[in-house]
Amino acid sequence: MSNETLTEKLTKTPEGIRLYQQERAIQEWTEEVCKLMQEKGISHSELAQRLNKSKGYVTLLLDGRAKMDIRIMSDVFTALRASLHFASYFDETDVEIFSKGT
Repeated sequence: MSNETLTEKLTKTPEGIRLYQQERAIQEWTEEVCKLMQEKGISHSELAQRLNKSKGYVTLLLDGRAKMDIRIMSDVFTALRASLHFASYFDETDVEIFSKGT
């Protein structure tokens, strides 16, 4: 039995690191959207209406199955009456991932 963490398994290769970083960004964006929706009392249906999209589309966005780009991400924040800002940081997980020299 391996003592490797899931992150260690996923980030053994440059491709794995790339995919890991994509999934982490999607997760962080989704968590922020859900937090804003809860704080503002906005349902999936209301967000869909504000975006002029179906409720199903919003569900796909929030569970990571819909293809997203910066424009869509910004549109969702605008519909939530919020601004989308990016911040980069380097934490302990990043040190482990990028110190492998890959």
